[in-house]
Amino acid sequence: MGQYARRKALVLSASLACAILGCKSGPPVAPLEATAQDRLYKLMNLYRFYIEKNRKPPASEDQLLAFGKGLEPADREARNIGNDIDSLFVSPRDKKKFVVRYNLGNIDAAKALAWEADGVGGRHLVALTRGNVEEYDQEMFNQYTK
Repeated sequence: MGQYARRKALVLSASLACAILGCKSGPPVAPLEATAQDRLYKLMNLYRFYIEKNRKPPASEDQLLAFGKGLEPADREARNIGNDIDSLFVSPRDKKKFVVRYNLGNIDAAKALAWEADGVGGRHLVALTRGNVEEYDQEMFNQYTK
């Protein structure tokens, strides 16, 4: 195969791949807004970091918020908290502040740490004290948030 034929085959292959996979051109796409689940994970990380640093849980939203805003960017990144501390407290799904259990004497005794106030479609996202975020129907939600 000659040099011209190889070059033609390469151009055709690249064109075909671009047509099949789609070429991205134009302005960059803005990052998607953090999901409610992402925010709950980050809020839970902030809460746990507060306990680690202060040896007790935060007494209020104001206390946790001030702590988060006072962290160095490197600490926020290392703990997967993010830089937009204010947005962590609001669910983008129901547009309301998350309900957070402050001043927990024993974090391991509670099943849920934070959850959506209203949720969506009869379902609520719940940050569990064991470290994960789940979406529950009303019956399960009631059990975990007692």
